[in-house]
Amino acid sequence: MILMLALVSGLFFLRFSCDKKDQNKPTAGFGMLSGLNSDRFIKVGGVVYFASQCFATEPYTVTWFFTGGNPATSTDRWPIVTYNTAGSFAVKICVTDTYGMDCLEQTDYIVVSNTKDIIATHY
Repeated sequence: MILMLALVSGLFFLRFSCDKKDQNKPTAGFGMLSGLNSDRFIKVGGVVYFASQCFATEPYTVTWFFTGGNPATSTDRWPIVTYNTAGSFAVKICVTDTYGMDCLEQTDYIVVSNTKDIIATHY
């Protein structure tokens, strides 16, 4: 594994890579912010706190796509999304830096239900 450390404007940036050939290529990833009661299985009107887990070289941008969510897209690294319709919804994130772009999409990632009982059966 290669570990690169750069000092830019007084800030440290760490970049990890397993393949020397593609060490600069960005890698898309996401999750949910912990400690905020964020969950993949929510009731209608529920909120999900997403977190970018992308590896990229600064400066970089992220673009989110939330099927069924409000907002439907975002460029925030930690967006907050509300789901007002029952169903199963995809989440997609793309990260872009000077070395390229990478996207990750998870289908049926968010499950929204009208009743708490249905949500409990997903655990």
